[in-house]
Amino acid sequence: MLTAQEDGTTRLEDQLLLRRASELDMVLVSHDADFISEAIRLQMEQTDFAGIVHVKQEKLSIGAFIEELEVIALASTREECRNKVLYF
Repeated sequence: MLTAQEDGTTRLEDQLLLRRASELDMVLVSHDADFISEAIRLQMEQTDFAGIVHVKQEKLSIGAFIEELEVIALASTREECRNKVLYF
């Protein structure tokens, strides 16, 4: 796991942040719905991206969300997440 703060990329636009996550071969986790639009654009262009886990902020508690992320990390490969948006 790597946060945008740790990576020094907190001020990147969504497109560039998703590109950075893909360069690092890391799934991007966010509650920002703008990433869904970016994923759709990339899918239509048939451009690979590392994958996105999107969660509505009010839907899960932080603890429950972390548990869900653990399940995804243990049960999925990066390849299975590539070019997909997983919704919570």
